[in-house]
This record gives sequence, C-alpha cells and structure tokens, in this order.
Amino acid sequence: MVLKVIGKVYSRTKFLARVAKFLDIETMRTLTTSLIQCDYDYACILCYYRTAVARAGMVDEFEKKVALTIPVPVVTQTSAIDAQEEEANKNAVAYLEVSKARLSSQLEKFHNMILFDQMTFDNLNDTFPETKLDKEKHP
Repeated sequence: MVLKVIGKVYSRTKFLARVAKFLDIETMRTLTTSLIQCDYDYACILCYYRTAVARAGMVDEFEKKVALTIPVPVVTQTSAIDAQEEEANKNAVAYLEVSKARLSSQLEKFHNMILFDQMTFDNLNDTFPETKLDKEKHP
C-alpha cells in the first residue's frame, strides 16, 4: 500500500521539478501538499481500518470495490517546450550580440566627438544628423 501511495505521489509531483525555478518555496510546499494529501489520507484510513476491523478481508474487498484511480496525464509537450526554450535562448543571445555591437558603435561616436561647449552648428549636425534643419520640409 505504501509503495502505491509513493508511486502516485511521485507521478503527480514530477512536474514540480520542471517548474521549480519559477516557484517560491511556499508555493511548492502548498502544491505538493495539495497533490499528495488525498492519497495520504486514503492510505492512512485504509491502514487504520485494517487494524480496527475484525473481519480480515473486508477492508481489502472495500478497497477493490472503491479503488480510487485518478488518471495522470501523459507528458507529450515537453520536447516541444524545450525546443521553444532553446530557440528563445538563441534569439536572446543573438539580440544581445547585435545590441552590444550597436551600443559599442554609439559609444565610440560619443568618445570621438568634440565637447559640446566647443562645437559649432556644423559639428553638431555632422555628429547628430537628426538635428539638422530640413529647409525643404520646413522653410
């Protein structure tokens, strides 16, 4: 009986290992308790009745008649989720590399530019082309 309960508890809490990095310890404790409490109570009640009931086979007959079977869903999407996670990590690394290159070029521009108090309008327009006045659009 104990091995059956341990097997059920293990099968129900396998997913907690996968999502452990997203949960805090109190949430994990609550989920674990709620998942295993019904099996634990069921096993304790049957163990107590086996010792308390005078007729030996009566509890076993009851257990066979009222067998509590809760189906455990089969995990089929784990490989797809892992592939998506790996692809997202690759995209994030690529984005970081592009961002570092862009930021280093902008930082180089700021290191090489003339100080603001020594700039003329021509130097400012050369360094920052977006500040140049457009005489065609705004005469």
